[in-house]
Amino acid sequence: MRSLYLKYFAAWATAHGITKLEDVTRADVERYQRWLHYRKRTGGPLSVWSQHGRLVAVKGLFRSVLRKDFRCRCRLQTCGGVKSD
Repeated sequence: MRSLYLKYFAAWATAHGITKLEDVTRADVERYQRWLHYRKRTGGPLSVWSQHGRLVAVKGLFRSVLRKDFRCRCRLQTCGGVKSD
């Protein structure tokens, strides 16, 4: 399910001119949340749980990216590859 929900987010982002993950802002995710509200084929709102599931997938993606970036930076700092401020 998570990969399907991330595909939905990627399609929405691309349709809104966002092509790189690092270009996504908090405001974009909030717009996506509002957009999700009326996504049923019938034109009605998605259930709260459907909206929640899709947003949790996006949140997990960014959490994972941040964690990996942090670990990478820590390794570089320990081996002297990056100077600390």
